[in-house]
Amino acid sequence: MASSASPGAFTLLNSTQIALLTQQHRLPSCYGFRDTVVAGGLMRLGPNMVAIAIEGANYVDKILRGAKPADLPVEQPTKMEVVINLKTAKTPLHFRCWHFSDVAGLTDDVGSWG
Repeated sequence: MASSASPGAFTLLNSTQIALLTQQHRLPSCYGFRDTVVAGGLMRLGPNMVAIAIEGANYVDKILRGAKPADLPVEQPTKMEVVINLKTAKTPLHFRCWHFSDVAGLTDDVGSWG
């Protein structure tokens, strides 16, 4: 069994509690927010939120400069991010799980690609 928490207001507000429960029950888990991984969750996989905010600001800038919103293209995130809490990854789980620290050569408690 594994845990996956979809990104949203509920999971963001309760990220610490969710991370603690998955650790307590030794479940591998994947989250939508980096904060949950910092709080003790196993990993996060998803779009880079900073890049999304920058693109949103660029859209606002174009609209303020006179572009019609209907004429602007719809874009998908292009920068993805994988964040792994190596301290949590080293704990025994009820599920066979890959350990990525050797592949990436990371030494911090929270490693990040993206």
